[in-house]
Amino acid sequence: MRAAIRRGIIENDGGAVSIACRTIDDYDRTQLIAALLATMDGTWWSRDDAIVASSRYLGFQRTGRNIKAAFRSAINGGIRRGMIERDGQRIRKQR
Repeated sequence: MRAAIRRGIIENDGGAVSIACRTIDDYDRTQLIAALLATMDGTWWSRDDAIVASSRYLGFQRTGRNIKAAFRSAINGGIRRGMIERDGQRIRKQR
């Protein structure tokens, strides 16, 4: 439960637990970048592998078109913010 709350999947409102984000569209870009950074270590990842791992981290069982698009946008945002570095199609957490 604590991990799900920390990841933003569910929220605890004074003892009442509810789902915080039902779809990928309920997450903002900052939350998606945080999920990417939490999933990646210092090694290089393919973008697709990072997207799948991050979507699983948030509790999604499938990685469909909307999830891929949202995480691609988050990856680009993370690169622009200097939080993620890239080498061609590979990415990693900024050192």
